[in-house]
Amino acid sequence: TSAFMPVLKVVLTQANKLGV
Repeated sequence: TSAFMPVLKVVLTQANKLGV
């Protein structure tokens, strides 16, 4: 699913902001 790629990017960005 192409829609999964941007969603995954957002999740990774959020995790980076949390310092995970």
